[in-house]
Amino acid sequence: MILVCAPNPAIDKTLVLAHWAPGGVWRATQVLLQAGGKGYNFARALGVLGQRALVVGPLGGRDGHRLCALAAADGIAHAPFWVPGETRTCTIIVDSAAATDTVLNEPGAAQQPGEWERLLAALEQQLPHARYLAVCGSCRPADPVDGLQRVVQLAQRHNVPVLLDTHGVQLAAAVAAGPAVLKINQNEAAALLGRPLHGTEDVRQALPALRKHGAQQVVVTLGAAGAMAMDRAGEIHFCAAPQLVALCAVGSGDSFFAGLAAALCAGAELALALRHGVAAGAANTLQLGAGSFSAVRAQQLLAEMSAGA
Repeated sequence: MILVCAPNPAIDKTLVLAHWAPGGVWRATQVLLQAGGKGYNFARALGVLGQRALVVGPLGGRDGHRLCALAAADGIAHAPFWVPGETRTCTIIVDSAAATDTVLNEPGAAQQPGEWERLLAALEQQLPHARYLAVCGSCRPADPVDGLQRVVQLAQRHNVPVLLDTHGVQLAAAVAAGPAVLKINQNEAAALLGRPLHGTEDVRQALPALRKHGAQQVVVTLGAAGAMAMDRAGEIHFCAAPQLVALCAVGSGDSFFAGLAAALCAGAELALALRHGVAAGAANTLQLGAGSFSAVRAQQLLAEMSAGA
């Protein structure tokens, strides 16, 4: 089982429009609601890939109960703890004509005193049953800067390897704690290093510096270009993404992370796990809904990528 730490869950509301632009009055042609935030998206994608997951994180208010119902409908196992305030909603606008998507993320209710300790306690209760701990997504306003570092250290005390996918002010300290794998996108990698990264070659040259921040292995996603990684031995691996006509890329990073994690759970080395991640992320672009891709299509893409390697 992969235990998932989701510090800032959300209801993801996807609206499909044609020829959308800011301003005016628009009427959606399709609406999709999902239990969201990176942790729930990741868990949903793991389920598609046949891997068990359990999500732990704070939920609040009527929207928190609504998220519970949405998670149940998707078969996502979770053990939430309840906090004051409302669980946030994130709105995704998909322009079906232009094949673009716009994401509007609410920050989430500010953390109250003692809530981070409740998150740590809830995780510690489940860690003895976990193969990996995946830390997924942003934190809420007022969450401690060292909060995710403490999560990584807690898992390490239980000898559970940590897969880290986060951003923001908590990132640097969490990476310094030495997770087994750091997965970030190109922009997040640039922010961590404090310098711009323009294209694949810049990322390749930056991987040693990224790894020096503390992670045992580093994976950087490059959008439609694919992904690149550095393993424990310092070897660099690159996997190009298949060229597809994408419908919606939202959640593809979470699906990539799920493909990577599922392969690592099955004993794959990082280079092979990277291909599994790229295949899952690419499959996710072909439909609406983060982490709701076809496992068959992901397997087909993986086979095509392996044949061309």
